[in-house]
Amino acid sequence: METTSKLHPGQPFAPISFKQLDGGNFIFGAAGAWQALFVIRGQHCPICKSYLSEIEQRREALAALGVSVSAVSADSEAQTRITDEAAKVNFPLLYGMDEATMHWLGLYEDRASVVS
Repeated sequence: METTSKLHPGQPFAPISFKQLDGGNFIFGAAGAWQALFVIRGQHCPICKSYLSEIEQRREALAALGVSVSAVSADSEAQTRITDEAAKVNFPLLYGMDEATMHWLGLYEDRASVVS
């Protein structure tokens, strides 16, 4: 029988801190409110830019359900600023996700897009 380290529904989730463009930290997984965190490949990915637009179109419906939305990538601050200017979304774009967090979340790592 195979086991996985990926997250499962209902499994406890330890809060994770990501960097915000305003200089602060964003805590994902804190108790109290529903949050949706979308992981994107980053500034270099045209598909991710279209996903951000789709998320923005659904953001108000999610907010009406009490769900706050944010997106994170392994990009640098400079790359995330470029994405932010192009995407024009009204939710936080977070940056600097490290490899350890990617592993913990069970994400596939595209070695070309991981920033050291």
